[in-house]
Amino acid sequence: MKTMIVVFVLGFGFLFSGCAPQYVIKNQYIPPLGKNSKVCLQNCSKAKQQCKQRCAEDYSDCLSYAYDKAKQIQSKTDKSYKQRYARYQAKLSDYNFDIFDWQNRYDEKYNDWKYFSDKCSQNGDRYACGRRDELRYMIKNLRRSKPGKPREPRYITFDEILIQQQNRCVKKCSCDDMFDSCFISCGGEVVPHKICVENCD
Repeated sequence: MKTMIVVFVLGFGFLFSGCAPQYVIKNQYIPPLGKNSKVCLQNCSKAKQQCKQRCAEDYSDCLSYAYDKAKQIQSKTDKSYKQRYARYQAKLSDYNFDIFDWQNRYDEKYNDWKYFSDKCSQNGDRYACGRRDELRYMIKNLRRSKPGKPREPRYITFDEILIQQQNRCVKKCSCDDMFDSCFISCGGEVVPHKICVENCD
């Protein structure tokens, strides 16, 4: 009973956690009153703009490098895939031969088992019943030794490789943090405010 109550409480909590208010932090910028502050703040804005431009250029360069790198990886991956697929084809050929031979042996033993099983059931023939049990054991072992089909290697597409490489490119340069520090060094004040953006009362 206690377990049921705990589960219910947890489920109830998860149900309403999605309705909880969502907040973001927004900064309020209070500029300094000094005479030279305007030039100082303009320099901050200029530095922020340059930071964002440099960040965008670095990100674009990273994407270009990711494309070239993906091309190189695809070349190696394709070569490896062809080798793995050739090995798979050889294993598949062996498997088709083995499974054909196995199926013939299985069918033969199963038909014999069915014959002796029916004979044992009809008149209780001692030899037939013994042979039935032997064949049941053989069939059981045959099922255990059934050849396993080889797994076909998966081909990795260029798009998969490209996305993996592009995910290494991060467009996060802390330009806003740099601007905040510059703004404060000019004599200004940065006041963070917690603002509700969703599920607000």
